[in-house]
Amino acid sequence: MADTKVYLEGMKAPLGNGFNGLVVLDEERNILRFSESTERITGWKAEDAIGRYCREVFSSIGCDEVCPTKEVFKDGEPHSVELSYTPPQSDQRLTLMITATPMFDKAGKVIASVELIKDITETKRLVRDLEKARAILEKKVAERTAALKESEKRYRDLVEDISDGYFVLQDGKFVFANKAFCGLSGYTAAETIGTSLAGFIDPESLADVVRNCQSGLEGKPAPAEYELEATHKDGYRIWVEIRAKAAQYEGKAALIGILRDITEKKRMEKEMKDKIEELERFTRIAVDREERMNELKQKIKSLEERLKAKGQE
Repeated sequence: MADTKVYLEGMKAPLGNGFNGLVVLDEERNILRFSESTERITGWKAEDAIGRYCREVFSSIGCDEVCPTKEVFKDGEPHSVELSYTPPQSDQRLTLMITATPMFDKAGKVIASVELIKDITETKRLVRDLEKARAILEKKVAERTAALKESEKRYRDLVEDISDGYFVLQDGKFVFANKAFCGLSGYTAAETIGTSLAGFIDPESLADVVRNCQSGLEGKPAPAEYELEATHKDGYRIWVEIRAKAAQYEGKAALIGILRDITEKKRMEKEMKDKIEELERFTRIAVDREERMNELKQKIKSLEERLKAKGQE
């Protein structure tokens, strides 16, 4: 321990008052240095902690079996461990990430361990909350999907093959629309017959619809199905999936189409997309914090090099 004391007495720079705690331990795991940030995390004052066996300060942490400093003195490599800790005179249970890094003398012998103590309690809570939210969302999606499938099955059982909207266009005008189509659009059959898609399809999508319809009537390649926005008679917007093809209707060229309401599907896709973006934001935060930890490790390494240089003077 004498060599360690000489080594540490040469340190001019303080451990600092960063976000994470720093503790320096000797081979017997006695505390040699104790930063201000460690005081804030643990509730101990440096003057009370220095000189004590680390187990006395971290009495509630239960790290005897997984002590990173113990491993550092065994193999000279950094070691990390995640542990729970309750500060004295506090009921709050913290989750700490402790990373021990070796300090070497000029001969390459490990003479001290620098422990970086990171309070990850809030991070763990956020992860748990996010996992709960994801589980709830997945459950709701599964329930709604099951409900939609059951509803579709009941509807198919009732109306067989006319459960979706079915329409026929000739010369750009409706000549037939079934009850399902009328229910989806809000218009009665009488209001629909003789009108064009312009009264139903969103104007921004109408140009694509007209082009695809014309291509189909001319026998040219056209999408078999596509999704677009439409406007209900009451004024609100809905998403629909259209499958259409050129055919003959009552001896004349026509475009026959099937229409399906996919508004709920689109809403769930957006909800899932938003949740994925939330997960990606959380991941970026975690990565940023890891980068800050790496920066701190580099600073520790630089400090070690300075200490070595001091020891050589």
